[in-house]
Amino acid sequence: LPNFYNLQDVGEKKRFIYEAYDVIKKAIDKSEKDCANAHKWYGIILNYIGEFEGYRQQILNSYEIRKHFEKALAINDKDPTTWHLLGVWHFACADLSYPLRLIAKTIFGTPPLSTFESALEYFEKAESPNFYSRNTWYLAEVYERLGRYDEAKAFYLAAFKMPIITIDDIEVHRMVDLKY
Repeated sequence: LPNFYNLQDVGEKKRFIYEAYDVIKKAIDKSEKDCANAHKWYGIILNYIGEFEGYRQQILNSYEIRKHFEKALAINDKDPTTWHLLGVWHFACADLSYPLRLIAKTIFGTPPLSTFESALEYFEKAESPNFYSRNTWYLAEVYERLGRYDEAKAFYLAAFKMPIITIDDIEVHRMVDLKY
């Protein structure tokens, strides 16, 4: 999404996301059923839509997001970004607070469920030398939640040592710095 992160106007960001949704939906519906990137981006765009539309929509979209990330991996299991995105999905579901889980259960019947162990599997599959600082940070977060503190510290340090190239890298450095 070129320049998306630089957009300051929320309305402009929302317009951009809904335009992207229309394009990617057409690609999946018509000719790109076997295109891993189409499924990956469909999941990404659905996630942004959920952020704009609120918690209820995020829960509703979550199953569809996972389905499309899994389809993307079924087509191309060599894409570390998709492994990472599924790791984030599992992490978010495992990290859902008990009160939010109860609210989701009341409203939706069954909220999306996962474990930190599942998230770890996906993050490990995504990890390669210097793949993505946020993936390394998530590995540290999962290890910390699993009580594996030495491994968590090693991954926090590795994330902090990665070069700062993107806005995400700046944020990861800031988050690690706040922890230590």
